[in-house]
Amino acid sequence: MNERGNLYFKGLTLKAGRKGKKKCILENVSGTLTKGDVCAVMGPSGSGKTTLLNVLCLKANYGELSGEIKLDNRHMSDKTFKEECFLVEQYDSNWPYLKVRETCFFAAKIFGNKSSSTIKIEDRLDAVLNEVGLSTAKDTMNKNLSGGQQRRLSLAIALMKQPEVLFLDEVTSGLDSASAESVCGTLRKIADEENITIVCTIHQPSTTIFLECFNKLILLSMGKVAYIGGTASAQGYFSSLGYPLPSMTNPSEHYLRLLNSDFGSVEKVMDILQIWERRPQIEVKREMVEEESVDSVYFSTFKSRLDETKWLLKRHFLMISRDPILYIGRCIAVLVLNGVFATVYWKARNYVQDQVMSKAWLIVWFAGIPAIMGAGAVFVLNDELSKIRNEQRNGVIHPGTYLTAKIILTLGYMVIYGLSALMIPAYIMQKYPLGKFAEAFLFWSIIAYLYETAAELLASLLTNPIIGVMFYLSLWIISFLFSGLFLPVEDLLWPLKLFYYITPFSYYIRSMFYLNYSDAKFEPCFPEENPNEPICIEDGDSSKILDVLHRILPQFENRNTVTRDMMIPLAMIITLKVIYIVVVILKGSRASIPVSAKNDKSCLRMNPNAVEEDNVQREGDLDIFEDNETLSAKEAGTTIYDLSIATKQSTANKVDEDNAMMKLDYFDDTSVESKILTAEEDGIDKGATVYDLGTITKQSAPSDTEATGLESFDINPH
Repeated sequence: MNERGNLYFKGLTLKAGRKGKKKCILENVSGTLTKGDVCAVMGPSGSGKTTLLNVLCLKANYGELSGEIKLDNRHMSDKTFKEECFLVEQYDSNWPYLKVRETCFFAAKIFGNKSSSTIKIEDRLDAVLNEVGLSTAKDTMNKNLSGGQQRRLSLAIALMKQPEVLFLDEVTSGLDSASAESVCGTLRKIADEENITIVCTIHQPSTTIFLECFNKLILLSMGKVAYIGGTASAQGYFSSLGYPLPSMTNPSEHYLRLLNSDFGSVEKVMDILQIWERRPQIEVKREMVEEESVDSVYFSTFKSRLDETKWLLKRHFLMISRDPILYIGRCIAVLVLNGVFATVYWKARNYVQDQVMSKAWLIVWFAGIPAIMGAGAVFVLNDELSKIRNEQRNGVIHPGTYLTAKIILTLGYMVIYGLSALMIPAYIMQKYPLGKFAEAFLFWSIIAYLYETAAELLASLLTNPIIGVMFYLSLWIISFLFSGLFLPVEDLLWPLKLFYYITPFSYYIRSMFYLNYSDAKFEPCFPEENPNEPICIEDGDSSKILDVLHRILPQFENRNTVTRDMMIPLAMIITLKVIYIVVVILKGSRASIPVSAKNDKSCLRMNPNAVEEDNVQREGDLDIFEDNETLSAKEAGTTIYDLSIATKQSTANKVDEDNAMMKLDYFDDTSVESKILTAEEDGIDKGATVYDLGTITKQSAPSDTEATGLESFDINPH
């Protein structure tokens, strides 16, 4: 069987921007990386390094992409990437409340390692931790690791998956020189021992890292390739162009200085890019990747979803037991705060009629305080979901198993949460009737789970947790304000009445008051002795008290609406949960970007119709146009020239060609004998750029057809 892990990409071009003004972010990038290669993707800021990595990892879900990406004999798809590749993001996102060894063990078990038995995983785990230099830190909590150790832990997680290709974004970002050298040395060691392909973007490595850790180099500038090949061969290549490496100079600094168009000569950079573009193309032997049969062992299905769910439950339960904020902390907080409110409303524990409204307010507080605690959950869940998305995109977990495990854990947590919020404050301190405990506890849990689901949805939709918290608090305030306890629904303006009917508290308060007090016996109250009391029933009958309360606040009713009132929040939960599930699945999937073998060499844009451009002129056999314009032919038979890829000559003396014009910098190729021209003519400034249209790629619409659909060229691809 042939070796696996060969990465092949050809003609990758990415255009983005507004319609009609699309800009090339990446243009005609091609290359091949073989098993065991450690490739550095380098270039000045804005050169397209991260864009290229995003395209290779199927993360560039924007703009128009053309080209071809293959891993061995398969097109790079979401499924292929999740099975055979792994991306380590720029910022490590390891679970803080797991230990190093636990993190790698769970990653292997959840993924369904190719050597899936526990004994083999344990052996593999020891070997990987030793390989990345974390054997001595295996029992350290992840949150206590240094930056370099965090990066090596990310590598260890990737190796537990045993990928064919490992991608890393800004591998040395945030690391000191010693840590950077250690991490890059680990990459070289991994490539040699694991025999996998490694591709990483790196800003400016030291000489030691550059020469000893990387054997392949991709240099980019302005979205184009300046060099792809061996690291050791780059020095000779640039020397042949007239840019030898100065003595005592870091090679990577030398190359980046040459390719920096912001602080150097744009003409020089363009020359380097065009020389590489015009070099003889060596076609990769496609038979290696097209005719190879693939052993089915590499495409064995992942472990059963049930088994994966089991390990996810174990992992997250372990983290919950150690995390003081998300669950345990909230249980303690609601116990204390609800206890405080039960103490403040101490008189309401007695069944006297002047405390009826206090009892209604306690119902609100006992549910409202736990609900507002969900604001903190938005923060924690936002961080959790970012880690889950990384695992999902790397094929470690399936979104369905995570969602299943999360629902099971959350429902179990709601039981403990509800007991903390109600048992002591409500049923012991406030003497709620135990006979209706089951129904009351179920309704309370439904309301708490509804707000927990809202927190999950906001955390999944919004990348900024602060904005998520603001939305959550707004939701809580609206629910509180329009619950019917502050303002009767009849007093609301008709558009605002909608909030009452979609507020879960309005249904909860009504049913909870009925459950707790419909069968209660209140102390008698005599109107002549208590003329100022709004509720005063001589025999203390709860049914009569509810009738009076209904006249004051219409949402309180003297009838059992508990089942109906439960159904409405349940419907809200189902709706929000479905949206949440869809968001988690979509955000964790890699973009299905259509790729083709078509080489979009000049970053062309197809126009469905001919565009009437004032700047397109006809003058003899030559089309004249101004810079910075994207052009389309007005008429059939018109030829459009792409000056961005033309051979250019910036003259040191005055231009002396009759056909050269300073404004447009062009000449008529029909009257030119030589390829690179200079001429003498007054009025043309020194340094004017002339173009050899005889070497330019051109496109002409047939003279007997309309110009509709003519490919046009952007002469300013930057």
